[in-house]
Amino acid sequence: MADYEFLKLERRDAVARLTLDRPQRRNALTHGMMLELEDVFARLRADAGCRVLVLRGAGGHFCAGGDLDAMAAMPPEPADGARDPLVAAYRQFGNARLALDALPQAPISVVEGSAVGGGFGMACC
Repeated sequence: MADYEFLKLERRDAVARLTLDRPQRRNALTHGMMLELEDVFARLRADAGCRVLVLRGAGGHFCAGGDLDAMAAMPPEPADGARDPLVAAYRQFGNARLALDALPQAPISVVEGSAVGGGFGMACC
């Protein structure tokens, strides 16, 4: 399986185990995590031998939602003619969420601690 910075993906028999791995931030979602999630979901969609996806968070929390520090670091206004960066971030999360919904695997969310905002949305897959 591929190596990721913010996720851990393990495969045993027909079960994939995906762990959100930013425990120091309660697994809060960033743009980088969204890109990695999309990649994982594309790999799983193509994996006919995988029948179940177990999704969990590291460090006693499922997911604190969007990383507010990352959002605060975005420009307050879009550059002339550009799309608002916050809208782009929300769209990125929406794309990852749709990819999760489209998986052929049966999803199981193991929720410990917080599951807020986008984290709650993923837990409800």
